[in-house]
Amino acid sequence: MTNKVTVKNLKVLKLMRELDYDPIRELILLSRDQDITPGNKIAIHKELACYAAPKLKSIEPAKSDAATDMGVEIVQFSKEKPPKEKALVN
Repeated sequence: MTNKVTVKNLKVLKLMRELDYDPIRELILLSRDQDITPGNKIAIHKELACYAAPKLKSIEPAKSDAATDMGVEIVQFSKEKPPKEKALVN
């Protein structure tokens, strides 16, 4: 997704500058207002959080046509004996 600058965008930005309006600043100030409900504060914080910590995208493991053997290796880093495993009952 790219930010496309349009005539409409430029007009809005010009008006915002003329009115000394910064929507991010306004949201921050509004979030500190004691009369704002907790639900609205959460919505404001969620909206602003993406500027400080963008959401991570999930990734899908690559699919392979070949069968892949996967295993688990248990490495013991201490001299203590591991607890005995309980037998699974079907």
